[in-house]
Amino acid sequence: MLHQAQISKDEQTLASPSSSNNDDHHLDGGSIQVTCFSEAINDVPIHFQIIRLPKQIYAWIGCNSAKFGNLYAAAPTRPNNTVSVTSLLGGSSDNTGSTMARRLVLKTGLNIMLASNIPKNSPIIEVAAEKIFLRTVRSIDFDAVLHGYTIIDRGGKDSFTEELTCQISRRRFSFAKMINRPLVLTYLYLFIYILLSSGVILYNKWVLSPKYFNFPLPITLTMIHMGFSGAVAFFLVRVFKVVSPVKMTFEVYATCVIPISAFFASSLWFGNTAYLHISVAFIQMLKALMPVATFLMAGVCGTDKLRCDVFCNMLLISVGVVISSYGEIHFNVVGTVYQVTGIFAEALRLVLTQVLLQKKGLTLNPITSLYYIAPCSFVFLFVPWYLLEKPEMQVTQIQFNFWIFFSNALCALALNFSIFLVIGRTGAVTIRVAGVLKDWILIALSTVIFPESTITALNITGYAIALCGVLMYNYLKVKDVRASQLSSESIPDRIIKDWKLEKKSSDIFTPDSNNGNGGNGSSDMNIDEEAPLLASSRLSHIGRTQVGNHNQ
Repeated sequence: MLHQAQISKDEQTLASPSSSNNDDHHLDGGSIQVTCFSEAINDVPIHFQIIRLPKQIYAWIGCNSAKFGNLYAAAPTRPNNTVSVTSLLGGSSDNTGSTMARRLVLKTGLNIMLASNIPKNSPIIEVAAEKIFLRTVRSIDFDAVLHGYTIIDRGGKDSFTEELTCQISRRRFSFAKMINRPLVLTYLYLFIYILLSSGVILYNKWVLSPKYFNFPLPITLTMIHMGFSGAVAFFLVRVFKVVSPVKMTFEVYATCVIPISAFFASSLWFGNTAYLHISVAFIQMLKALMPVATFLMAGVCGTDKLRCDVFCNMLLISVGVVISSYGEIHFNVVGTVYQVTGIFAEALRLVLTQVLLQKKGLTLNPITSLYYIAPCSFVFLFVPWYLLEKPEMQVTQIQFNFWIFFSNALCALALNFSIFLVIGRTGAVTIRVAGVLKDWILIALSTVIFPESTITALNITGYAIALCGVLMYNYLKVKDVRASQLSSESIPDRIIKDWKLEKKSSDIFTPDSNNGNGGNGSSDMNIDEEAPLLASSRLSHIGRTQVGNHNQ
């Protein structure tokens, strides 16, 4: 049994003078940790008492609790990298405690004060106790460095040969050891997502704005995005075989992909057109209406129940957006209508995705999403482009810079994959919080990059009110997702088995299960409306919804 206690106090280092300058051994913290336990080695009970301090360890290792044994202080010395061992309570320097203390300093690089009464003629017990000691020390924040230390059994319990080939290896608390690498990657992906999402929005505004690059053709720009994304996806699927294509039937394509692509193309068309008339900051404020639009479309299509608490949140968001719009100095009706229409088109696309793709049991990863939906969206955009922008391009001299449009499309494509990486490493709460942070950063950056974007106090007040409603809505949605996941765990095993067999026998492509969203519907994780095509979570997964149908 292992017992640990934390004793908070001001520490005084009782190390040897040589260790006082050893900054490499520093460990943050102002507490002493005491660990006591016993283990049987060859049927002999061995008792351990370890007191951990930042730069040294006090330890007692014994097989007889009535005897304390001799006490030795061992510490590394500079500059010749040797170990100095001093007997504090008398006793010869060649007994078990002395040699064990010397080896432990070599393996940890720490100052050690050790008392031991293990008999000198018990090498098996000595070595085993040493290994247990090192294992325990590592578990209480002393990650020992063991270079070249090997214990070889050459003939049974009574013949142990130790080979110490290590030079002294001082333990260093480097940042690389203290940093949690998966956590760093998660924050890195979130940073890349926020950077790309904000960059694509600002880049589109700069390209489309007559005051800057002056390419006032939003449909053309959207078609460039769709064509580039579709071409890249084609090479990844058909040429480089990065992923396998989904076995798509004509019936599934006609009833699922085509309507979703139509609303997707519409949302991008209307959203990009809004950049010609209103500022980026005001567009981001209007996007707070996205939960309201999704809530209304889900209610109309019957995919979500109209609840009083959610309705109150929608009302709060709407009031905030109205206040923010009232405070807009350069308010433009045409641009506002375009943006709101694009928001509702995106909301309807999300609802259709949830209904149609889940009904058909179809799942798409980011590459296959681009492969199927981007070309179809390109075709839908061709009709309004031919009627509205092609005549204008014939009579107006439009500048076309290949590298500008190539880099713009490349950023939009990279945004899709960054969203997929974020989804794979975080949950809905983290993504929603990152989205809110991105909106605030984008509003601030837009006022710096585009000086004509003026923000008033009424703008900020209204947006803050709407944001409170959005945060509460996100909280309720995440709460609902967790509740549904808990309820799905209580489904009888027979139903789950039947559902898994049905899923296995269907001719659909199922991506890696480590997507991080647990197979939740897309409406629960609306990330970014600026991406040309979002990751698999935006295209819905089968899972919770289908299993829930068995409960009904």
